[in-house]
Amino acid sequence: MNTLLEQIADLYAAEPVACGGMLADAAVELRCLSGTLAQVETPRLLPVANLLPAALATARSGPLAAIADAFVDHAATAHWRQNSNYTVDTIGAAFLDSYGYVELVGRGRPCASENLAVGFLLLGPGAHYPPHHHPAAEVYHVVSGVAQWGRGDEPPTAKPMGAAIYHPPNIRHETRALDQPLLALYCWQGDIGTAARLA
Repeated sequence: MNTLLEQIADLYAAEPVACGGMLADAAVELRCLSGTLAQVETPRLLPVANLLPAALATARSGPLAAIADAFVDHAATAHWRQNSNYTVDTIGAAFLDSYGYVELVGRGRPCASENLAVGFLLLGPGAHYPPHHHPAAEVYHVVSGVAQWGRGDEPPTAKPMGAAIYHPPNIRHETRALDQPLLALYCWQGDIGTAARLA
């Protein structure tokens, strides 16, 4: 875990003025958290976790290969989650089978923080994460795969591995994975206690 957090901190520190400036603050906090472990979570798998080996294999040819490799050790015993606002009735069973995330840093997470959440989102091929919003500012880094990312009224645009995508607080945004699983590192800052809601 320490190696993974340190590598993420290095990534964030390399983009100090990008993405609304939030990554510089995140890098400082991650370095302070490195070496702490608030709790060990009970491992929990979701159907989408079966796609992780393929996503990690693709990531090894991308610019964030070191982060993907460091995630492998943690992923073996990870607690996979889904947003409780997303149910079969609100978003459909097909999406839920192709969606999940592992959160490393945040409230009640292995490394505790009250205003920073850091983790990995995994979407299956073709999965459409429909328009949603949340009060926390957010940055994604594409670790593996290619997806189309839409924000506000902007048309969705494909982003390659290594790309950073910034979402200011409360802006509507969406993601559609293309023909490979999408693995994306995310960072939330600010109101991390309010979960995303569909727009």
